[in-house]
Amino acid sequence: MLWYQKLKSDSALKLIGYMLLKTQISKNRVDQYPTALIKTPGGEIQIKCNHSNSDFNMIQWYKQSPGKTDMVLLGYARFSSPVVEDEFRGIYDSVDNAVYFCACFSTVETH
Repeated sequence: MLWYQKLKSDSALKLIGYMLLKTQISKNRVDQYPTALIKTPGGEIQIKCNHSNSDFNMIQWYKQSPGKTDMVLLGYARFSSPVVEDEFRGIYDSVDNAVYFCACFSTVETH
């Protein structure tokens, strides 16, 4: 379970907490690659996230800037339909230096 905070003056969602349930889900593997990437400003970057659970239908990407403890949600893909926040589209810039994380999980459809 993930908890987010959104400030009125900011469009970004900040991850402020999470809870990991010790169930079979924790046995599923999530791989992010490349594990390290060095690029010069002006280039494009592609980071991939794979998982081993066919029930997972959501992948989220987060950015943690140097010296920060919070993480900003960059975008997500649900059922292969990616949504990327506008500020994270385009070419790589030096302000993009950060640690990037992916998270995979299953969501429930409500009708």
